[in-house]
Amino acid sequence: MADITYLEDMLVLLANLVEAEWHAFFTSLKWKEKQDYWLNLLNEIRLQRIQLMKELGIDDLPDESHCTVKHLFSIFVRNEEVGTRYLKDGDVEKAKEYFKKAFIIFNTIVELVLPAYEKRNKNPENKSESKAKNILKKAIGIK
Repeated sequence: MADITYLEDMLVLLANLVEAEWHAFFTSLKWKEKQDYWLNLLNEIRLQRIQLMKELGIDDLPDESHCTVKHLFSIFVRNEEVGTRYLKDGDVEKAKEYFKKAFIIFNTIVELVLPAYEKRNKNPENKSESKAKNILKKAIGIK
């Protein structure tokens, strides 16, 4: 059993690209003298995200599902970051609440993306859970 499956790894990469887009946008507003630099970086990150979404088959999802998935990535990362802040401040129970939310959102993303990913790729993802997923489920109290 892998620590993390290929698809899970690629989805975490996508989540981080979405978050980096947001940070480049926000920084461009705060740092006016370097705004062009940050906007160019934002565009480059966006192009990489779009390419990876295509590679994984997310652009094949029906209706506005591909856009919903993009926003779910943001929710996933933000829950993880809020949980990490609570953890840093010593509030483990509050951190677990946010980590559980992040985990649920991530699993929703996997459920939405997996059919398109398997259709697009000849080697479908192993459906068994990764070690990381099992450890997270136990840590945050999900059965």
